Amino acid sequence: MAFKFYSDDGYKGEGVSRGLSRGLLVRLDGKNITREGMGIGAIAVRSRGFTYFSSDCFTKIIGPGLYEKRYTVNQSLLWSAFGLPSVFLTGLNEFVSGIYRKSPLLQGTLLNMGIVAFIRRILGLKAVFVPTAPVAEAVFTHAVSGEKVSVNCSVKFFTKQKAEVIILNEFGADLFDSGYFAGKIIGPPSGWQELKGKKDFPELYSTARKTRFRISSFTPARDFKYRVFWGSERAHDLCWAGFEFSFDNDGGIEKKLRFKYAVEFKTGGIK
Repeated sequence: MAFKFYSDDGYKGEGVSRGLSRGLLVRLDGKNITREGMGIGAIAVRSRGFTYFSSDCFTKIIGPGLYEKRYTVNQSLLWSAFGLPSVFLTGLNEFVSGIYRKSPLLQGTLLNMGIVAFIRRILGLKAVFVPTAPVAEAVFTHAVSGEKVSVNCSVKFFTKQKAEVIILNEFGADLFDSGYFAGKIIGPPSGWQELKGKKDFPELYSTARKTRFRISSFTPARDFKYRVFWGSERAHDLCWAGFEFSFDNDGGIEKKLRFKYAVEFKTGGIK
């Protein structure tokens, strides 16, 4: 079993998030395992009632196993009904999503029953990414060593409005279908679950490949309140499982977010 880390700025994913720039990608035995996930080190920004992503990424290979990825956060997510983008529906979705993220029990119930996908199909709801003035710019440096990737990121803001910055690390939920904690295989997380502790986080686990994916270390950013989440969604055009770091910027373009962390894959060790 072999992991290969690589970058492909032309790869725009699949499902709901198709069209967005991905972070560092991973192949397992030659197969891209990203699916609808965002790879290692992608960015989203929530501000002014909208969520913004990047469709503009440029990668520079600095040396063996060393990548620099630059993102311009310049795409606003709008929800459309029957082909017509709607600010009202987008605002409603953001409001409901806020409630959804804070309720793991609700997430599990809705996902298991397939209600989220059913409602979107009935109403003809689709995600549309609309070009907008940049709200942020981000630079990620990835250093690969074996099955570990150390990440340095820097985010510069272009908006004076309050903003939440989300650093995404996600791969396919069809592969990482379970969790692992304290030496035991556990159930997968629901859509969003906040990890309250500062260490000993649970890991994502593949029952088919006996492979684990985890946050192995991180250094909190100065002057930013932060939270850590793990999550998984697999329904219709959703297929991601991963870890997210959330940072709150209380306003001002003079602040710059700098953050370090590492992700690691482990194979074997579980029977």
